[in-house]
Amino acid sequence: MKKIIFITFLSVILTSVFLTISRGAGQPVQIDVNFPGATQASSTPGGMINNFYNFALMAGGILAFGVIVYGGIRYTMAGGNPSSAEEGKKWIQQAFWGLLLLFGAYIVLNTINPNLTSLSLPSLQAPEIAAPSGAGGGCPNCASLSAVGISCKDSQSCTAAVQEVAVLQCIIQKSAVAITVTEAFPPTVNHISQCHNNGCCVDVKITSFNNCSQVQAVVDAAQSCGAQKVANEYSNCGGATYDTTTGNNIHIQGC
Repeated sequence: MKKIIFITFLSVILTSVFLTISRGAGQPVQIDVNFPGATQASSTPGGMINNFYNFALMAGGILAFGVIVYGGIRYTMAGGNPSSAEEGKKWIQQAFWGLLLLFGAYIVLNTINPNLTSLSLPSLQAPEIAAPSGAGGGCPNCASLSAVGISCKDSQSCTAAVQEVAVLQCIIQKSAVAITVTEAFPPTVNHISQCHNNGCCVDVKITSFNNCSQVQAVVDAAQSCGAQKVANEYSNCGGATYDTTTGNNIHIQGC
């Protein structure tokens, strides 16, 4: 009687395990033409491996079920033979160890990262690459200078890259000299420095010019604020002269 109860109880448990495996924890299995129980299209290597894994898991469960049934039969039919009964128990125990190994591996992988059990690749985002300072073709990351309190000679050329804006704000704070931007983005004339074409360069002048010490103060502040290039173009203060419409100015490249 005890053996009959044991076999009945064991059959109920194994039937539940088998249904769980074959139905994927209560979800209908999507059958693939290549592997029974496949859940992904097998057109990619990852999909093929995933389908084979699901098929192997299901096949392992079925085999374990068969082994346990076989062991149960041997145990039941032992007829008081201790050797046969022990052999049947070993078959059942080994099958349970196999099931434990299968589900233990799944639980560990699913706990670490659920994508490991489905071989789903993570979504990748394209990196944001800043345009080089010498490149032209617009200023996608520009900010209005007038909006942050920096005066411009021409309201139509009064934006700059955010790095450049930060450098200008730092210059005004450190030099304590009022400056006016004579050329920003978009540029109004052709420049030797192509960084004018993407907002990384501006030309500024001293708003109320009194002496060359003001020019030097702005140059020193620009260098201290991290400007990549600073050029004094005040001809009367030892600077270079260029044929532009902006006149005496200080060229500042901030990015």
